[in-house]
Amino acid sequence: MKKIIFNLVDFYISPLKWSASLSLFAKHRIMQHNEHLLAAVHMIKRIENKIEGDVIDVGAFNGSTSIFFAKNFPGLKVTGFEPNPATFPQAKKNCENYPGISLKQVAVDQEEGELDFFVSDNNLSSSLNRITDNEQFSMKQQIKVKVMTLDGCLESVKLVLLIKLDTQGRELKIMTGGTQTLKKTKYILTEMNNHNYYENGCQYYQVDAFLREHKFKLVNISSGYNYAGMTEYDALYKNTEL
Repeated sequence: MKKIIFNLVDFYISPLKWSASLSLFAKHRIMQHNEHLLAAVHMIKRIENKIEGDVIDVGAFNGSTSIFFAKNFPGLKVTGFEPNPATFPQAKKNCENYPGISLKQVAVDQEEGELDFFVSDNNLSSSLNRITDNEQFSMKQQIKVKVMTLDGCLESVKLVLLIKLDTQGRELKIMTGGTQTLKKTKYILTEMNNHNYYENGCQYYQVDAFLREHKFKLVNISSGYNYAGMTEYDALYKNTEL
């Protein structure tokens, strides 16, 4: 299906083929929202003989990623975490026809309790990290949200197929609070940051070092087309001991 879409894009923008940058930009705009998810699912299905375990969606936003996983891993339980009160009701509504999806309105982090949550003017960029002055987005509101750890939330889960992390620079703290969970997790799909849009946001090399230290190896990178430079990308890691 992805190949068909790309061919259609090529057809409709063929008069502009003289501009390679424009062609790539158009493809990126169409595929950017799920390219990394498609690549991760494809890789997991290619590697694994048996698809089993829970799927954990940290940063579920409006529920679309949880639905994507439910459709691509039928029969598996999908748990989504989303603390933003501006998007959680929509996520609940979107997922109500998928009995395999469970959504929790909490943030996941290094320790349990309550933390400040910084809501951006586009919601997708909201984070537990304070937003810095930048030209991409700005802070709209600061609220308090409930926080839990991966280990606390998933203590009873025996096996995790995949953890997806899209938390705007908070990925390292989340994994630090889930070291026991990582031991029973086969794959981690995480956003990797190469920018400073958030105060104390973790960088790609810090996340990579942490995962390698915990017996994970890099198996795939999805970057789309970074027309403004590679400010971020998504990376899939596999647990070498599972």
